[in-house]
Amino acid sequence: MSATKPPAPAAPLAESAPAVRSAPPSPAAAAPTAPPAPTAPPGGIEALANSLSAMADALHERIMRAIRQRGHDHAPRSDALEHGITQQAAQDLFEQEVLLRQCANRLYVQTAILATADVDHVRHDVLAVTAVAQEQLRCVAKVQNLVALAADLVTLAGTLATGRPEQWPAAVRDVRRRLDTLHDEGKP
Repeated sequence: MSATKPPAPAAPLAESAPAVRSAPPSPAAAAPTAPPAPTAPPGGIEALANSLSAMADALHERIMRAIRQRGHDHAPRSDALEHGITQQAAQDLFEQEVLLRQCANRLYVQTAILATADVDHVRHDVLAVTAVAQEQLRCVAKVQNLVALAADLVTLAGTLATGRPEQWPAAVRDVRRRLDTLHDEGKP
């Protein structure tokens, strides 16, 4: 009998994220009939990638702080991050951090492609929500809230990395809802 594994938390990201190519597509294959006019500067897309990297940094900082708060050889007393974090929860969050970094790297690679897409209006929303999320990552009080926020951010990052700007607004709304929920609970 073979045991079945539970699905990995990042499965939706893996399904939606494209593989990074080692070489750009040939100009003949990628050339549209009429060249589109660039509407978003490459630096704007790069700012999104920088934002994802900054969120990964903030998540890493929060995980490390929770690990240090746990102390030596004892489990946390509660779900509150002020009491520390279990090894498994830390490992799960480190995996989310890695996924954020990978998505940022994919976005850096896609900067030239996305620079020709009409993403300026959505880019501003993404930058705004990621700035708030980055601050929330630093002050989340419960492990379950940190895990949920990290998962939503990885989903957003995966959506950004697909290169399909039309899917970005839904992912931004999901992160906003999570942030609103954390805000409504009082202390994230």
